[in-house]
Amino acid sequence: MSLPPNKERSRRQRKKMHIAEFQELGFEYEMDLKDKLSPKRRKR
Repeated sequence: MSLPPNKERSRRQRKKMHIAEFQELGFEYEMDLKDKLSPKRRKR
């Protein structure tokens, strides 16, 4: 969704459109464990 630049919007509109202070930022990651943890090591 591209937005026109420099357009003034109300707080409600910014929240609904997830822009400005209402942006949601995140990332993805993936990992593989080499060994399964024993019950002793899980408690750490």
